[in-house]
Amino acid sequence: IESHVPVETTSTGDYKELVDTGGMASGWVGETGSRSETATPSLEQVTPSFGELFALPKASNWSLEDMFFNVESWLTESAATEFAKAEGIAILTGDGTSKPTGILNGTPVSTDDDASPARAFGTLEYLPTGVAAGFGNDRAASPPGDPGDVLRDTVYGIKSGFLTNASWIMNKLTQATVRKWKDADGNYIWQPGLVSGQPNSLLGYNISEMAGMPNIGANAFPIAFGDFKAGYILVDRVGLSIIRDNLTAKGHTIFYMSRRMGGKVLDDQAIKLIKCATS
Repeated sequence: IESHVPVETTSTGDYKELVDTGGMASGWVGETGSRSETATPSLEQVTPSFGELFALPKASNWSLEDMFFNVESWLTESAATEFAKAEGIAILTGDGTSKPTGILNGTPVSTDDDASPARAFGTLEYLPTGVAAGFGNDRAASPPGDPGDVLRDTVYGIKSGFLTNASWIMNKLTQATVRKWKDADGNYIWQPGLVSGQPNSLLGYNISEMAGMPNIGANAFPIAFGDFKAGYILVDRVGLSIIRDNLTAKGHTIFYMSRRMGGKVLDDQAIKLIKCATS
């Protein structure tokens, strides 16, 4: 998911981001008309929670000297791959303790963006499937419905400014379920990419597989939709750092590989969740 969110590089662990939460007002006036004071927009401060990803592999000096390939490069590439997986999981479900605070962390509510009173800043909105542990599928009901209705509600429930870069994320098992859904005319709502390398689409928006997303089940949030670049901030403190230690364990070299990262929801209106629940 790291490719879906912006990565900011910072020289300090005390990183903060200001978010305009709206509230600006305006009015019309003639040339000589009086101007009354208008409402001032509000700012909220987002402070990403930081942690350090690390790996501590050890290789014998003989292997470093005798292997026909570059062992250090191999270990570095393996660490980078593992870090990418761990970062992706943290962005989704991190609890904020020595790691980023994930998109699914916290307690989403069903309060929409324009409700009054407004939901707490940083709290995401969810849309219920209408079924306690899955998705509805009953076109014979009154009114008739299908499992894709909640997807349509989600698209229309997000502000239009976030739709240009919006996409769906879900895990592979959820994709297998959604891919079978059809509309009332019998057409699949999932559309495969027509050109090699082109992403699949769902109701006109790209779909990405994210292994860290929950499976379909009671009170789970198996699908997220929105502009993740606008909705989440990931902060990289110093990039990948590597320290070689050939003194601690005689005859071996220990590689300490680390990366300091922070993250948190930036704009709670940019991302919507779908919850398996009746309401």
